[in-house]
Amino acid sequence: MKAFLVCGAQRSGTRMLTQAISAAGAVYLPLNFRKRDGDPYDQLDRAMAWKDFFRTGEDVVLHFSLPKQQHWPDLKRFRLQLESHLYSVKPVGIMRDWHANISSMMAPHFVENRKQGEIVIRKVWSYLFHMFPDDLLVVNYEAFTGSAKVRKRILTVDLGLPRNPTKLDTTQQVKKDFEDQNDKWYGTK
Repeated sequence: MKAFLVCGAQRSGTRMLTQAISAAGAVYLPLNFRKRDGDPYDQLDRAMAWKDFFRTGEDVVLHFSLPKQQHWPDLKRFRLQLESHLYSVKPVGIMRDWHANISSMMAPHFVENRKQGEIVIRKVWSYLFHMFPDDLLVVNYEAFTGSAKVRKRILTVDLGLPRNPTKLDTTQQVKKDFEDQNDKWYGTK
């Protein structure tokens, strides 16, 4: 069984990549980082107990846009929790064109200005390489959204997922989900 930890800066494509991994065969395990939802590490234990009870043997995917609610989760701890449930953990980071990523972060006010956006992205990548120094798979947003062949290679070869994601490209919704959203930040769309 595999567990994929999809990580990246806010608005870098983490949700899109998580949805693609889920569509290609992994079960999505949502975690909330709001205080009212309790400790996210306890949530993972509860999700694992639920999953172990109802569905054994399935790959899972977790989504981390960083920072998460101004919180930097201990991804090594999540990894150890998953490994204790006999999962082989694969961290996957998604990197997007910085101009587009920062512009996208500024729109909902995740950051106030470009300099702050640069600082956040640098922190995110420093953090991810610190958390996963040996096995972080880095996915390029533009390549993933721009090519069905690249998506297929990443999902089936690099991540070893069972479903052929090119079959997903036949629906309008999935085409929209995998559409490169950078043009609007460059004034070309």
